[in-house]
Parts: sequence; structure tokens; C-alpha cells
Amino acid sequence: NRYYEARDMLLLSHLQESVHMLDISLQVLFNRTMAQIGLCAFRLGMPYECHMALQELCTASYTGSGGGAIRLRELLAQG
Repeated sequence: NRYYEARDMLLLSHLQESVHMLDISLQVLFNRTMAQIGLCAFRLGMPYECHMALQELCTASYTGSGGGAIRLRELLAQG
């Protein structure tokens, strides 16, 4: 539940700018980290911060063809 510390560490790493050029395994770890940061914000009662952290995952998973849940599982390497 140390949202600000986790968010600041992620922002200082500048990973979000180059994550698309990394190995798939590192992209999965980045996506899982973003999900955890979003859940942390939710637990702390910060809906805007939660939305901003999870929005990228959910937007990337929407394909317009109804396969959003499948794509989201792929982004998190959950099957």
C-alpha cells in the first residue's frame, strides 16, 4: 500500500517510454506492475489514480471484436 513510492519509482525509471522495445517477459512484468499499482491505488481509495494506472492495460486489451478479456490475459501472461 505504498502507492506514491511505487509510482515515483516507476516514473523515475522511464520504463513506460521504452517498454514496447523490451523482451516479452519484461513487458509482462511491466504490465503486472501497472496492475498492482492500480490495485494499490484502489485499496487506498484513490479512484482517479487507479483508473489512470489500469487504463493503459484495459485500452490495450480492447480490440473492438469482443476479445478484450482474452487480450488482457495475454498482456498479463495469464493464459
